[in-house]
Amino acid sequence: MNYYLDECGHTGDLISDKYDFNYYNQRLFALTAIGLTKYNHILLSTFIGALKKKHKIQGDELKSKNLIPNNIEFVIELFTKLREIKAPIFIELVDKKFFTATNISYYQIDPGYFYPRDTWSKAQLASDVIFKNKFAEDLTALEDTSSLERYIDCCLNPTEDNLRISFSNTKDSIFNNKDKFEYHELLIECLDMTLDDYRIFKEKEGDNAVLRFLPLPDKSKSGKLIWLLPHTSSLINIVLRLNKKYNKKISKIKLHHDTQIQLDSILHGNLSNLSRFNIVAPNVKGVDYSIHCIPTMTFEDSKKEIGIQIADIISGFVVRYTSDRLFNSKYIDERYHVAASLIEGIFPSNKNPVGINYVMPIELIRERAIPNVRI
Repeated sequence: MNYYLDECGHTGDLISDKYDFNYYNQRLFALTAIGLTKYNHILLSTFIGALKKKHKIQGDELKSKNLIPNNIEFVIELFTKLREIKAPIFIELVDKKFFTATNISYYQIDPGYFYPRDTWSKAQLASDVIFKNKFAEDLTALEDTSSLERYIDCCLNPTEDNLRISFSNTKDSIFNNKDKFEYHELLIECLDMTLDDYRIFKEKEGDNAVLRFLPLPDKSKSGKLIWLLPHTSSLINIVLRLNKKYNKKISKIKLHHDTQIQLDSILHGNLSNLSRFNIVAPNVKGVDYSIHCIPTMTFEDSKKEIGIQIADIISGFVVRYTSDRLFNSKYIDERYHVAASLIEGIFPSNKNPVGINYVMPIELIRERAIPNVRI
């Protein structure tokens, strides 16, 4: 099976001294992978050719930014066809602010260095994830972004002083907003314990101990450190979901990704390392962490590949539609809801790991009533 991938909302490393948590008006990131058999690939190429003539669309390459909002009828007809042929679609939809807050939760609240997870039950692992994700959700909802800013400072300049300032600021944010953090007392206790962990590591490792409490950065081709990249985690999660769908038999799956001049080596490197790690995690619907092989991945020019263009349209639509629902108060044309009902809303399950994985606060999804329409 061939899967075609493209993203929308890429703004690079989330660690930036700009402190822009609206991310240049692109707070959401999406990566889509759509599976097409050879027959369906040919079928869709012919169908889209006819659809372009019908809607008088010029040019060789379809781009979501040109179709939305100018030609939503084209999008509806395409999504209808995808549903008709039952093409498997995997989407990772990431709130970048929540993604950053999650890293603070996992590296400051409970990095787990002295409480190895490999001895924990699945129930204990699940409780741990729920606890840390709830903190990340509460931190995301907080209007005061100083905790995120000081964490960024520490990534950009990883010194002991900056690490302590970051911990102190996170603790102050929790203490000064007790009513907004569900587990505020336990969170402060966890922060104090993590600082004790740091002191232990410092005695053994010196200044390098700071890096244990920050995400492991990647290096770009130019040698620049890249700390937080939703693209990488989204790709890995899609592969883990494919691992679930195909019962660990994914070595013959081919991933065709849009050209990534700056990130191709990073994405390839993270994918190659995936099967080398023993990932200890709770039971997560639609994901299988026990991975023994990986699919092959190539980077291709989207102008020459209709599958990648379809993935671009899906990612672009999902980002724009969900952004309007979550962050904008403007009226949404009914046709967008129709398109969304065809492509959006299904939550991955063990029986059916396809659909959208919302990497964002649960309350944000509930409050804005994201549809749960099963494809």
